[in-house]
Amino acid sequence: PEVNAAVVRDARARRVWVCSASDPAGGDFTLPAVARCGPITVGVSTGGAAPMVARRIRDRVAADLDGGFADWVALLAELRPLVLT
Repeated sequence: PEVNAAVVRDARARRVWVCSASDPAGGDFTLPAVARCGPITVGVSTGGAAPMVARRIRDRVAADLDGGFADWVALLAELRPLVLT
């Protein structure tokens, strides 16, 4: 926490956005737990309150995102222009 606080202070002094791992409210942003499967991106955030929970939820969702979903979304991307015309 002390190191993170020092990094936040230094970043603020230089007017640089900063993410504080030990004090989410003390930073400018939090980072979601992200899973990618082809064109699909899933992000889960607890607003910094419980990163481990976000990671566990992300892992559960990612386990269901097999290659079939990526192929299906790629096909939908090809068909979208035809449907919209």
